[in-house]
Amino acid sequence: MDTQSILENQIQELLNAIPEYQRAVIEAVSWVQISEEIGVKHRLNQGQITKFVLEVALLITGITEPEQFSVNLINHLSISQITAKEVATEVSKRILERMQQVLESQVGSVPGILESEMKRVGVSDDFIANVALSTGSGNPPNPDQSSPSVDPYREPIV
Repeated sequence: MDTQSILENQIQELLNAIPEYQRAVIEAVSWVQISEEIGVKHRLNQGQITKFVLEVALLITGITEPEQFSVNLINHLSISQITAKEVATEVSKRILERMQQVLESQVGSVPGILESEMKRVGVSDDFIANVALSTGSGNPPNPDQSSPSVDPYREPIV
């Protein structure tokens, strides 16, 4: 098996391990191509680019914490701290910000995403319908100023 096939298999395993809605956001951005372009721009060799694409995959699937990304680039690609920061900044701008835009464009479908996730883990349709009916506007209750002893966040005792 060649290096490219191994890389593709590793990335596919990472993507299969995350929820469908996250995978859809990731797949909406051509992050592999962008990662390779960033690697070429910063004069990484082919071996470094392969490792770099895997590091980006670990980042976007949530396995690597953003704070650890630059350190991993330094350690795994043997690049300078300055180059690692430049690369990380470009990843943030060209990949992560685009994924954020895709996610924000889907905000209207978040209940649909949540519903599909609940179905995926086996939650009954009746429960999902009850959750949908019981969710209000999302605004917290307005405290009654005339009676400070009433806590608007507690259920009344019957």
